[in-house]
Amino acid sequence: MNFGNSRFASAFIAVLLVASSITGAAGVALAQEADVPSPIDDPTELNYDASTVHNPKIPVTVSKDVHHIGDWTPTQYESDSGEARTLNASLNQSKANPIALVATDINASDFGEFPRKNEGENTASALDASEWATDSSGIATTGATFSVEDATTAPGVNAVRVNTSSLSSGDTGIATYSNFSITSDEAKRFAQFGVDINTLDSGTHAEVRVVDEDGDYKAFVIDPNNATADADVIANSTGDGYVTQQQMGGITTEGTGDGTFNNIQSVEVRVTDGDLDASFSLINAEKMGQYTFGEQAYDEDGDGEKDETRTLYEPNGQYRITSYESLQSSFSGAEVHNTEQSLQFHASNLTQEMDAQVEFSSAGDFPDFELIADVYYRLQLPSAYDLSYQNAELTDTVDLPSGRYQSVEVAEGVGDTGFQNISSWTSVKSKYGTQGADVTLDSTIQPGQQIAIHYQYPITSAEQGDMTSQGGVAGQFRKGGGGNWASGIPILGTLVSIVGAIFGGKWLMNR
Repeated sequence: MNFGNSRFASAFIAVLLVASSITGAAGVALAQEADVPSPIDDPTELNYDASTVHNPKIPVTVSKDVHHIGDWTPTQYESDSGEARTLNASLNQSKANPIALVATDINASDFGEFPRKNEGENTASALDASEWATDSSGIATTGATFSVEDATTAPGVNAVRVNTSSLSSGDTGIATYSNFSITSDEAKRFAQFGVDINTLDSGTHAEVRVVDEDGDYKAFVIDPNNATADADVIANSTGDGYVTQQQMGGITTEGTGDGTFNNIQSVEVRVTDGDLDASFSLINAEKMGQYTFGEQAYDEDGDGEKDETRTLYEPNGQYRITSYESLQSSFSGAEVHNTEQSLQFHASNLTQEMDAQVEFSSAGDFPDFELIADVYYRLQLPSAYDLSYQNAELTDTVDLPSGRYQSVEVAEGVGDTGFQNISSWTSVKSKYGTQGADVTLDSTIQPGQQIAIHYQYPITSAEQGDMTSQGGVAGQFRKGGGGNWASGIPILGTLVSIVGAIFGGKWLMNR
């Protein structure tokens, strides 16, 4: 290349030498910076299946005041402002039956539809106390009382309450509902009762009778001396959620009539020899099918695995089911109150950027690793009037060999404080001894308080690439790209401009 004169050539060479020196130093600096990936501050970008991404959790039993069957997921609840909110949690898949409820806490409109007297809005209901008649003529004990009144078994769950006081041996009180008539398929119909037993004296014998026109009846018993395994026994002790659904053709006909069970005309509750306080949220004598109260997983072959499911028709007390979906065939759109669900608040359930952060730095003195990872999470059990928690603990799995953990620490009640500004850390590194072990980091979790956890450990570049859901983020460096390759180095860009000007000026002079 002919530059025309030696002074120009000397100047050009000097520029090249300076540029070479600067670009060499800048290139080394850029390469060193490029070895450290950018921080991650979005929990949804992390790959929680990677061996270097911990997924701490708070397994807990969450009680909700209400659940809307068919409309809500198990993690939805009603906030204090009346809006539906979703917990950063998921069902505990280690539980075969993670949902618990009581049948008489289901607010199903169909429970109050007996008797169906017309196709439109029903004009009668057995759950309306004003439609019942009471007969106390069989009570001889002075001061004893017998009553039927409106009640609830849960908020919004209508019930009729049969209540006696001071009944003695030989006393009998009768409550009768007769605002209906069933004149066909009597044997095919089901007697259906759902009841909470609030008081049951040791000597009490009570019967719920479905009675025909001439005095024949089918009797269903509430008695502490009868076994609930018998088809005709509703309950034998106090408790909530006793359900009976029996086809009347399979129950013995009793009474003083002609022995043929025809033309059903009434339902009676008879209480004898002692006191009973019972709230019925379900009374029906005309339905020709059963309500299904969910599905329950169980161990059919005794191998310790819950590998079969059964449909529940007569649950008693609190019972457990596989899912809320299994209730929908009978109760879609209904509300169920006072439910429990086994949930887990995993780091992988987090969605807010402020709740997770991963920072990388050079590994320095660790010869087998390129980077140090500082990983932070912020977990919380939200506080709300409709929620309560039992058995909450912060737990984790020791994913790495113990020697790799440089630090593991937790802090309670951190609020929205930035992770680097938290000063109340408590070390739990000593718990990370055996790889693969499950460990408890905190057993004093308080609803409404945010708890932070911080890990520090060395990783390889390959492991770092696996830490995000996309994988291979090692190319996401701190320095931004785009434009001229030299634009990220201002001095180098200036020198290139000078060289360009020199070339351009000399070329013009030689034109």
